[in-house]
Amino acid sequence: MPIDMSEERRPKRKVLLPIGWREFEILDCSEEVKSKQGNPKYVITIRDVESEYEEEIHPITVKGKRWFLKSICEACEVPIDENGHLIIDPPNPLPIKGKKFLGLVEHEPNLWYDRENNPHNDVQHKIVEAKGIAWKD
Repeated sequence: MPIDMSEERRPKRKVLLPIGWREFEILDCSEEVKSKQGNPKYVITIRDVESEYEEEIHPITVKGKRWFLKSICEACEVPIDENGHLIIDPPNPLPIKGKKFLGLVEHEPNLWYDRENNPHNDVQHKIVEAKGIAWKD
């Protein structure tokens, strides 16, 4: 009996990107969705230009916690109205697909537990800030 393999996908592997400013391209942006904690957020798929590593980032849209989202929108030149407000229309996707930006990569500890409840102390990267590609040295 044949086995249907049409929906099998390569497992996502985490790569530790180097610390510092790196160029990223935005491949996709979802409509606004809810996080596990119930916060509204966007799911943005990005690719590191140098390594071609792809991952998702999840900037939230909660007032007072959306600085990272603001930095991405400004880096991607999302239009601003006469009051200085970004012209975005949640829950619609952000108008940033295909844009490039510089992201500041930092490392942070990542404690996780496997299925046998064994702790693992790893290091992971996190993009903490974005700025326009014009800033590239």
